[in-house]
Amino acid sequence: MKRIAVLFVVACISACFLSACGGSERSFDSGGARQDKMEVYDADGRKILKTSDQDVLDYFSNIIGMSAEELDEENYQDFVKDVPEDAKVSYHYVFSTKREDGKTGHVDFYVYENYPYITMKGMPAMGSLTWQLSKEAFEKVNDVEDMANGK
Repeated sequence: MKRIAVLFVVACISACFLSACGGSERSFDSGGARQDKMEVYDADGRKILKTSDQDVLDYFSNIIGMSAEELDEENYQDFVKDVPEDAKVSYHYVFSTKREDGKTGHVDFYVYENYPYITMKGMPAMGSLTWQLSKEAFEKVNDVEDMANGK
């Protein structure tokens, strides 16, 4: 049962971000375009990036989706991690999407400088979820300059 729940959550994560970032032409109650944005804060809480550039949003979403695709039945117990007490946050990514009802939804991601983990918080009906990133994904989420350029 736990395995099914984890698989469901990972599928939702991937679907949420790939669809949320892919539908910029949808209109909302104000008649304007969908308003998705990402803000990135450094370890000291200073905002270092704010963007609504679709390429950048897609780039980050693809990293998250691909890291979740590595989950399979053989490794699901190792997929979900506990954040070690000595983990140091390197960046805090905040995704915001204006919903059809006019409210804004937020999902937070925390990446660490000393562990290749990412923690997601803010998905409705669940707490936080932490999982390990590949070496390549870890390097990408810890390089905000390249992230800002969608590289």
